[in-house]
Amino acid sequence: MRKYELMTRKEFISTITRGTVLMAMAAMVGLFVARKKISLQANCTLNGQCKGCGILTSCALPQAKKELENGKG
Repeated sequence: MRKYELMTRKEFISTITRGTVLMAMAAMVGLFVARKKISLQANCTLNGQCKGCGILTSCALPQAKKELENGKG
């Protein structure tokens, strides 16, 4: 038996398809995280220091909403 065996056409196409689907799924997850559609953390870790937060404009916590209101007006 040889050390390396050749792939059949069916195995090759299956492998390429599987890889393409996995890459597309990874790209979609990356896109959602980059657009902050899903969050990596459920709770705020800055302990109410909203001014230094990078996601202040898209944060849904009450403290962030108050900070946005106070900052604008």
